[in-house]
Amino acid sequence: MKRNVYFSAAAAALLLMFMVLTGAIVRIQGHNAEKESEARYIQLEREYVGRMREMLDAAGFRNSGVMLTRTVYEDNTKEYCVAIHHSRFDSLSAEEKEALVEELRSMGFEEKNCSFVYSLTGNA
Repeated sequence: MKRNVYFSAAAAALLLMFMVLTGAIVRIQGHNAEKESEARYIQLEREYVGRMREMLDAAGFRNSGVMLTRTVYEDNTKEYCVAIHHSRFDSLSAEEKEALVEELRSMGFEEKNCSFVYSLTGNA
């Protein structure tokens, strides 16, 4: 009788340890997947900023200030604000600015649940 009680207690302890360790492994794997996803977005963002800088340089807007800001909402949607500064933007018409924004938008990365907002500013 005593043997059965010890065996049952040992089995219950092993089962409890197994459940706790399984939960910890699942949490670690989820954290690793999150880190991989974050690293992927950081790489996409860096590449996009590089492409924007190259395009702006080729279009005559050398040394433009390019800032990309990411906001992640509770539902995991991401909004990127792209702010670009160059003194020559003041001399562009609204149509020219819109054409430039469209070209920048066409170079962007397309991911689910991501949106982009663009702002071109000059000295004025």
